[in-house]
Amino acid sequence: MRLRLRFDDGRSFAFPLQDVVRTEEHWNFGDQLMKTHLKAHVAACAPRRPVFLDVGARGPLSANMRRMVEPDWRYLGLDYKRDENVDIKGDAHRLTDVIEPGSVDMVHSSEVMEHLLSPLRFVLESNRVLRQGGLFIARMPTIWPLHAEPWDFWRISAHGWGALLNQNTGFEILDRCEVGQVRVVPLLGRPGGVGTMAGSPAPMMALVVARKTHEVGADNSGWSENLRAGDYDHA
Repeated sequence: MRLRLRFDDGRSFAFPLQDVVRTEEHWNFGDQLMKTHLKAHVAACAPRRPVFLDVGARGPLSANMRRMVEPDWRYLGLDYKRDENVDIKGDAHRLTDVIEPGSVDMVHSSEVMEHLLSPLRFVLESNRVLRQGGLFIARMPTIWPLHAEPWDFWRISAHGWGALLNQNTGFEILDRCEVGQVRVVPLLGRPGGVGTMAGSPAPMMALVVARKTHEVGADNSGWSENLRAGDYDHA
């Protein structure tokens, strides 16, 4: 089944309605992927109860996360503002100011990194507070309306995680996936790539699961020559 829109200027766009169902499947796949890695890491840490650091812990969604991971994990909620679900008040860019290096088993953030001035600084700080082999799991918008302005800076694709999580930042990526699905309809049609946007599905979020492989220095930029492989396609 498809929904077809016709405009007075002769243009028309067709949208497959079954994509609405597949969008829900995309969300569920991301959640299940995270739960699979959480379960495996709890088993690897046994009998010690691992520490789950949730960065950006204000609000009901983070409170639900606390309920989901306890009692298998010791949940710590961090945010720069106080809240019922916040255990530690601190800045994501300066985790080591309030968290002991090498003391947590998981750093988690969901739809937080787009609001950070430096996502790279957060990744490096996460490396420092994680134990060796600890997990970094994050979800960040790929296509999403601007929100919480003016504190909305970044978007990322599933491919972009490799620029933040790599050998130079002390991580290896275990899994990554796209979450949700949308179609973007430009208000002003133009030739080339813009004209095909309405018919091309696009992800709403990009989720990543990475593991700390080694400690990194404070001033590491995360840049690696081997990330330059391949040519940029302007099309």
